[in-house]
Amino acid sequence: MGQAKRNLEEVRARMISVAERWMFEPSEWEARAVAEIKGLPRVEVSRYPAPVLEMMRMKIGECHANAYFMEREDPEKLCKRVVGWALIEGQLVLHSVVRRSAEMFCVTPAPQGAPDVFTFIPDSDIVAEEIEGRFVHSRDGQRVDVGLRPDPEVTIEFSKKLLERLRSGMNPYKAMELLPPQSDF
Repeated sequence: MGQAKRNLEEVRARMISVAERWMFEPSEWEARAVAEIKGLPRVEVSRYPAPVLEMMRMKIGECHANAYFMEREDPEKLCKRVVGWALIEGQLVLHSVVRRSAEMFCVTPAPQGAPDVFTFIPDSDIVAEEIEGRFVHSRDGQRVDVGLRPDPEVTIEFSKKLLERLRSGMNPYKAMELLPPQSDF
């Protein structure tokens, strides 16, 4: 198997894992949290350019660790990790960015096709703990994994269709292109 095919299979496996994680049972807690988050201030955040992130050895899918690294290694101690929600295709994706003075920016490489500027909702109610080298997040005592869904049924149906396409062997990027947009927030 060539390197390009191996890379594509890694993308497929990562997409399957993420799609499965979005299929958790809806709850009253999730609905309340989404309603509260709707009222929080939003900011537009820019991602550092890909060559800079590569030089910094930042890892895709590791936003919490990347932002923590920036905070920890900043010699001037001006960088602070901010945890909140990236608004992506109508979903509230748990995400960490960095604040330096009044500026917020993302230090995590984007998956192919992801925007370099996105809406971010800082959320001071999120508690982050580092357990065995991984960050675990909760809000109001409830553990949060990948994020929250304004319309769980739409997200679950989207995830089912995506999983079906990925497991059929469809190119992962094509599988995403063919699906209808998810709910608006």
